[in-house]
Amino acid sequence: MRPAFVSVLALVVVGCSANETVVDADAGNSVEGLDDSGNLDPTDGAFGGQPVSPAIAFRRYQVIAVSDGISAGFNLDGLVSADEGSDCGGSDGTASDGTPGIDNGVGRLWTDFYEVLGEPLQSLFQESVSRGGDIPVLAFPAGRPPRFAIARFNGAQVDFDGLLAGYQTFDVEQPDWQIDLVQTDNELMFGPSTVEVHIEVFMFYIPVLIEQFQGALHRGTDGIWRGTVGGLFPTSVLPEALGGVSSLRTGELLLDALTRQADMPEAERGCTRISFAAEVEAVEAFAVLPPSP
Repeated sequence: MRPAFVSVLALVVVGCSANETVVDADAGNSVEGLDDSGNLDPTDGAFGGQPVSPAIAFRRYQVIAVSDGISAGFNLDGLVSADEGSDCGGSDGTASDGTPGIDNGVGRLWTDFYEVLGEPLQSLFQESVSRGGDIPVLAFPAGRPPRFAIARFNGAQVDFDGLLAGYQTFDVEQPDWQIDLVQTDNELMFGPSTVEVHIEVFMFYIPVLIEQFQGALHRGTDGIWRGTVGGLFPTSVLPEALGGVSSLRTGELLLDALTRQADMPEAERGCTRISFAAEVEAVEAFAVLPPSP
């Protein structure tokens, strides 16, 4: 089974603009043995002696539900929608610090669908990543912009709580996506960018193009990166059979709920996209990237 970097994410803290680039790319990586270009010595690579780049590997996520109008996440469209009768979806959320305009359409319906989708999705992602399946990574190659990609390493190690362990080397699969990023010792903010993520729900495996993908992470004293991710995706990616899943709380079909909460317009197509936000956790790692074209 392949994992799910589910269509429900949000990489916190507003502040990254589309023209931001890496600042001190290997700051905070606590890695010895880097050469002058920022790569590990090729002999340290696990895949044919290729150079290895510092990276972080995502190992856990949890969709953020909107509760009483409060939600972490991002203002993806730069607007503050306060009226239920607005052109798309319902009113925007507000961050816990009072910041308005938070876009999290999935979070507005998540409580109703958590029992049927929440735990399965989160378990599938965690278990698949821990087995070395598809692993979302942010890689920081020397001399190249940061990359978001899906990596694999069959036989990946887990730590004492069953989650993906840090400081392992992963082989990145193509395609990988350039992403804007700013990093200091303990803070990392990236996006907004367009990336592709892999969603697995029950028997469905869905590649989804995520727009406005962005986030912010903070490295704790235990060395684990935690924070929020967010973005938007088209409601049309949902397979018909999955769209027919109904809420155990309200009986509403998932496709109907997504369509009702779709809060992002698309030119001449109406409200066809929906925003999301999620808490994530990542560990420091290394990645072998494909050669530059």
